[in-house]
Amino acid sequence: MGKLTQIIKINEALQKGDRETAVKLLRDLKKRAKDPSVVKFAEDKLKELGLQGSDSAGPISPVRTPSPEPPSKDSEVRGRGIDRTQRPGDRAPGRRKDLETPRRSGPVGRPYPSRDQDPGRRPFTPRPGPGAEGRGSTAGEGRGIEPRRYGNKGKAPGSPTRPFARASAHTPSGAPPKKPFKRKPGFKRKPLSPAEIARKEAARNLANQHQISFAAAYKIVDGKLTLEEHLHKQAELAVKRAAWQEKQREKEERKGKALKLVQEHNLHPSIAYQIVDGRFSLEEYLRLKELKPKKLLIRRRKEGVGAWYFQQMCQHRTPLVFVLYTGQSIVSPLTEIEKYDFHLGDQTIPKLHITYCYEAKHAERLKELIPINEEVRAKGLAPATKPTDRYLIPDMVLERCREKKSPAEFTTLAGEILRGTLEWVDGFQIKVNLEGEIGVVLFRHGIYEAV
Repeated sequence: MGKLTQIIKINEALQKGDRETAVKLLRDLKKRAKDPSVVKFAEDKLKELGLQGSDSAGPISPVRTPSPEPPSKDSEVRGRGIDRTQRPGDRAPGRRKDLETPRRSGPVGRPYPSRDQDPGRRPFTPRPGPGAEGRGSTAGEGRGIEPRRYGNKGKAPGSPTRPFARASAHTPSGAPPKKPFKRKPGFKRKPLSPAEIARKEAARNLANQHQISFAAAYKIVDGKLTLEEHLHKQAELAVKRAAWQEKQREKEERKGKALKLVQEHNLHPSIAYQIVDGRFSLEEYLRLKELKPKKLLIRRRKEGVGAWYFQQMCQHRTPLVFVLYTGQSIVSPLTEIEKYDFHLGDQTIPKLHITYCYEAKHAERLKELIPINEEVRAKGLAPATKPTDRYLIPDMVLERCREKKSPAEFTTLAGEILRGTLEWVDGFQIKVNLEGEIGVVLFRHGIYEAV
């Protein structure tokens, strides 16, 4: 609250006759203000209200006639609050000890002593300057204790008692600097033998002739490696490096084309990457995009049909068959649903590992209705963790197919082929009715391709 706002509120409280609020605001203004004119304004208002001798935040007493007897020193200290706000012109902290409430002394649990028995605070002692002695240099010497200057034992690093102390940022300016390393007098490098000189010269000539490293040249001279083996290994590394560079170049080119489509046509990155990869054309996507309004697709996703379906299966403990991308089947009722996992009794399965599921009562019939594509199964594909790397089917295509009840064909990562009509479409699952009556819930991350 600003000073001007507080003064306005004080005047409003005085006009309304709210003496308690006015006194409270005046005390707060006097305590917080740094301008002497504002402090004088607050003091004058308090004097007008008959509170010229009270600055504390205690209860407001009615206006009384000042007593002719001068108050005692003890009553002044008890009736006055502690104002610790430092202002220009304040007295030194050592001269406030008679005005402030004394600190509690004695062990924990003892009651506060009376003000007559308590000695009060110790006087203020200025901190020693840069040229003064360290801690304990005055009182410690009087007790026979060596003063602590720089070290733990009263010895400064770099002093004669510690001649090998390392000079650092904490070393005093008088300490000697660290000396550089010097070889001992008479030190000479051991001369090379004629065999070592010949080995070194042969390695240098071999490295310059065939443009190889000195380490490889030394190995060839020592007989640990032949020149043909080293050159063959370098050629293989060059081929791998060129293939990696070509792959990186194609990756950057694919990324540039996708980003260009995103910027020009305001597409999702996953759609742009599929157009670049040739899964469908841009014209086909834009034509299908206009078939259904976008609001319907958003509403379909918010409804969460798939989540409601699995909640019903979990509530009624319906036995389900979960088919994983490895081809393994698990028959168990759904006991608990988490964001990324299904709990099947004591077993927990990540949703990413599940390709599709159906009710256990249709197990025998579905074995005849689901053919296998052996070429896709032989690839041993696994579901991608990134949504951009999955096979994406535009929602408007699925909605159009569902409304017209057109037959659709899905191939899973394990090679299973599901043919049927769509009952409902969710953001993560699609329910396909095989032969119009047997429902299979297909997870969209397990789709390899769709027709």
